[in-house]
Amino acid sequence: MQETSSNSISRTVIWLMAIISGLVVANNYYNQPLLALISEELQVSESAASRISVLTQIGYALGLLLIVPLGDKFSGKN
Repeated sequence: MQETSSNSISRTVIWLMAIISGLVVANNYYNQPLLALISEELQVSESAASRISVLTQIGYALGLLLIVPLGDKFSGKN
C-alpha cells in the first residue's frame, strides 16, 4: 500500500467533494422538468416560469466567475 504524505487529501474526501460538486451542478437542472407545472400553479406564462431556470444558471455562472477565483487569492495555511 502506498504511503500518503500529511499534505495529501484522502480518497474519501476526494469522492465526497466530487459527489457534492455533482449535486450542486445538477441542482441547476432539477427545476426544468417542473417548469410547466410551476407556470400552471402560479398562473403565469411558461416563458415567465422559464426565467427560474435562466436566472439560476446565470447566478451559478456569476458565482463561478466572481467567487471561485477567491480560492486562489487566499492560502489554506496560516
